[in-house]
Amino acid sequence: GIFIKEILDKNFSQAQKKSNSASNQLATGDRIMALTVCFDSIVYEDALTILSYASPYPVILRVQRPLNHIQANSTIENRPIAVNTPSKVKWRDDFEHYDNDSK
Repeated sequence: GIFIKEILDKNFSQAQKKSNSASNQLATGDRIMALTVCFDSIVYEDALTILSYASPYPVILRVQRPLNHIQANSTIENRPIAVNTPSKVKWRDDFEHYDNDSK
């Protein structure tokens, strides 16, 4: 596994670091189980690179669908979609139609 070796916060005292082990805050020795990367303001090429590196591993996608693409009789749940497939994830390189639909 991957574990927290050091917390790099200059405003964080040694006493605070020790007290974190008993609380729910990040502490040295904690094991990293998952990481969320927000794509809100990410460079497009970086997003593609991250997705390609993640493809052999279990991935949870949280997606947003434009409102005008929802059928009248369908319901949308606000929960992540778990994707656990041995095949590579495929995505569209061209999402310009989403921008055009919102105008």
